[in-house]
Amino acid sequence: ELTTLSLEGSGAGQGAMEDLCFSPSGEFLLTVGAFLNVYDVEMGYEHIKYFEPGEATSIQFNRSGERLALTGADRTITVMATEGDLNDWSPLLKIECEATPVSLAWSPLGYDTAGLVAVGGGDGTVRVFNADGHKFREAAPGGEVFRSDLGSPVSSLDWGNGWDLAAGTATGGVHVIGLSRLDP
Repeated sequence: ELTTLSLEGSGAGQGAMEDLCFSPSGEFLLTVGAFLNVYDVEMGYEHIKYFEPGEATSIQFNRSGERLALTGADRTITVMATEGDLNDWSPLLKIECEATPVSLAWSPLGYDTAGLVAVGGGDGTVRVFNADGHKFREAAPGGEVFRSDLGSPVSSLDWGNGWDLAAGTATGGVHVIGLSRLDP
């Protein structure tokens, strides 16, 4: 039997819900828009916490669940540490972007604990940033590792199991970007 459950939270019904994701453990469901709401899955999707990150456009955990990235309408990517208790979640890194990021994807390769995060912008660019606390190749933490202009707003991103990054654009284009040259 299929069921539908409506969730209440801070800011619910106040503006668009832009994105959502489950934590890799399945313990939490997070939603973003004007607020970042956290729901406890095991407690029947009880609303347990909210943050005010500003207008968020996308959200995603890295594979290990130790990091969470949020993209914002303020042209930033915020990387949060999500280890331990929910009350201990805190911003680790804020990355400035030239355009509003509208899509987000973590690399599955997982260098150290965080790795690389790709964002697609409304300006048609795909950018890959070092979201780790350590230097990656020549990029300092928060530094840009790769950039490509696809000519149309990037609406969707997803990494393959290796160095291939797929990007979908607002005009229906699909691009597979081979990034094996980044392999250290």
